[in-house]
Amino acid sequence: MKREDYPYVAGLRAVAIAAVVAFHLAPDTAPGGYAGVDAFFVISGFIVSGSLHKYGFAGVGDFLRFFYARRFRRIVPALAVMLSTSFLLAAVFVPNMMFGSNMRAVATAACFGLSNFVLARGADYFGTDAALDAFTHTWSLGVEEQFYLIFPALFLLMRRWAGATPLLLALVLLSFASGFEQREGVFYSSLARFWELGAGVLAYRIAAAKGLFDPFADAGAERMPLTAAGVAFLAYGFFVSKPESFPTPGALAPVLGILCLIGALHARRPTSLVGRALVSGPALRLGALSYSLYLWHWPVIVLFRWTVGVDTPAMKFAALAIAVAAALASYHFVEQPCRYGPWLRSERRAIALSLAALAATWGAVTLMRMATPWLSASVVARHAQDWHPQFDTAISEGACSVAIEKVRDGEEIVERMTRVGCGPSESRTLHIVGDSHAWAYHAFAELYALRTGVRVVLRYASGCALLHTLPISADCRRRLPRWAAALAADASTSDAIFLPGLRILRYRLNGVDALAPQTPDLAEQMRASNAVEDARAALRILDRPGLHILVEAPKPAHRTTAFRCADWFDRNNPACAEGDRVAREEEEAHRRPAMEMLASLKAEFPRIEIFDPLPVLCEAQECALRRDGKPLFFDGDHISGFANLVLLQPIGEALARFGFPRPEAP
Repeated sequence: MKREDYPYVAGLRAVAIAAVVAFHLAPDTAPGGYAGVDAFFVISGFIVSGSLHKYGFAGVGDFLRFFYARRFRRIVPALAVMLSTSFLLAAVFVPNMMFGSNMRAVATAACFGLSNFVLARGADYFGTDAALDAFTHTWSLGVEEQFYLIFPALFLLMRRWAGATPLLLALVLLSFASGFEQREGVFYSSLARFWELGAGVLAYRIAAAKGLFDPFADAGAERMPLTAAGVAFLAYGFFVSKPESFPTPGALAPVLGILCLIGALHARRPTSLVGRALVSGPALRLGALSYSLYLWHWPVIVLFRWTVGVDTPAMKFAALAIAVAAALASYHFVEQPCRYGPWLRSERRAIALSLAALAATWGAVTLMRMATPWLSASVVARHAQDWHPQFDTAISEGACSVAIEKVRDGEEIVERMTRVGCGPSESRTLHIVGDSHAWAYHAFAELYALRTGVRVVLRYASGCALLHTLPISADCRRRLPRWAAALAADASTSDAIFLPGLRILRYRLNGVDALAPQTPDLAEQMRASNAVEDARAALRILDRPGLHILVEAPKPAHRTTAFRCADWFDRNNPACAEGDRVAREEEEAHRRPAMEMLASLKAEFPRIEIFDPLPVLCEAQECALRRDGKPLFFDGDHISGFANLVLLQPIGEALARFGFPRPEAP
């Protein structure tokens, strides 16, 4: 019985891709289906090693050319087509591709197998950013490609040195242990995932030592106990495991499951229902299609999520059908011709053309990034200044312009804005300090500096408002006293401090399809987060004669994310079903506990002033996302670029009561 091909391996790939697609498309059907990626890692380590078993090589250079030519033929052509096509579609249909999205950086890094490094800088695989990024799935390709950089050395050691197996085992154990470290981005870490691929290589090593990779090896009938154990481990991994346990120890179950099934079936005759199913025609066809389907299913799902939605059974079926069609086209017209066609048969040509294809894909993605304003079908990109709270280019009026000095200190970003090129500058400084809602006043800060000559210092850290009302992270809590002290030291007498922030509960986490569960009472959240005492502590540091403090009252919060519901192609998305307006009476009630807190602080610290943007942003009876066809909000609660213009004069009037100049129109 000749064993050049191992049909059960295609069946294992079919199981893995089915789990991944099920999790991404309908998570309730396979809550741990993401563990299919861990199954793929083991299969790759095993079969890539096994595919080299029968070959002899004249030297190291001969081996390297052979190995990398095979890997490039297998990975690069289909990847290059997916990246360039998906990026083009994203540029057209994803409204925030110009800004506020990590998608562009991930796609660019994926051209060179580095997207897992970009994603590791804060994109939670199970969070909103990853769910809306059409290239999140390329992290696993990055892990594999990085593994292939060291694999040749491991393989050659295994062929030439008897002690290679203990060394590999030691590396696998070290990698496994590293996965326990609770550090940012460990989910995407090549180091923490090496053990999964290494486990597959160890399985090959054991099978090869037993002669099970010889051309006519026959080890007899399937080992039923191992099959049962493998199914149990995979079932646990796909249906019971928890995200917080990955990569270690959570990935242990799917890894053991695949290893057991390899032990049960390699060079053996399948006799069980499971074994026969893994070598059945449908399993073989799905397994063969698994790479192309992995590449295409996720961009299709994400593009559905951005446009028509992927919530209903009909939309899920449509997304699956399109993904399968794209995968079939990729498999038949890209993957197979490039792997087995004559024009890439030469190893040197295969490597050279694959590298050229990656460079061309990077170039195409880069050009599309630059051309997004022209490619996009979204008003968010085509009218970016109305939507985005920050000017894309240096702002100027006549001879006047604004110079911006930007400094990052950990999670905190400080931007100092100074008018240059005309007229004398004011000696006073306006400090705008807070969370991402302070950053959302970026256009206001630039215009105010430009039109008054007042120096503006914009200081912000996501999720960390100086006068908070909601629960904050431990890091933010540690930062607040230092932040207030540094601000007090930096601010001179007669300066002003403006304190924006998110101070009410969101109806919808930005970008998420479902409405956020609301706690019964904002006041309860304020008590739990020690908001009043934290605010008093900060104001005791800042409250001194001559230093003016302007506190932003809560802005409206909407149930609809504005930029996701701005275009003809997403208006019927279920994420937009709540509409674009809310009754003003409801909004007043929603924010009442925060307003009461601010009133109590005002009574205790009379020098602070409250600026209320709600009357400016709302009409008499309702609060809307738009005014005169232009957006007042970028998402559900951050103000837009247009709203920055709307609020420029009202905030300028509030500052004028401190003796600051009004921002005169040009």
